[in-house]
Amino acid sequence: LAYLAGFFDGEGSLGMYSGQRYRLAVSVGGTCLPAIERFRAAFGGNVYEHRRHVLGGHFGSRRYWKWQIQGAPATASLRAMLPYLFVKKPQAELACSIRMFPRGTHSLPIGEEQKRKEIAAQVAALKKVA
Repeated sequence: LAYLAGFFDGEGSLGMYSGQRYRLAVSVGGTCLPAIERFRAAFGGNVYEHRRHVLGGHFGSRRYWKWQIQGAPATASLRAMLPYLFVKKPQAELACSIRMFPRGTHSLPIGEEQKRKEIAAQVAALKKVA
């Protein structure tokens, strides 16, 4: 877990996205597929090849892989890595404070969406500092 947390601290991303009621998404990308696969083995989620632009607008010549996980499993992955995080620890702590509801819950309790919106803004602000 310490290895994964260190890799995530340097190469990972987490965010709250409003498309699905401020759902948490956690991802890590890199050119070493075995390293990226370790995240899927530890936490689930998906690994896919990700095309990216580099300076000059050309696609990079190296293959780039991305692991992504969302919702409650994303929260669980952050909680597992939390003791080892340094750079992204404040963001992860905020993200872990989101209340989880069973999959298929169609409406959030009153005030929950606003709380998620506020936490998403705080996470975004911390990204600009780190």
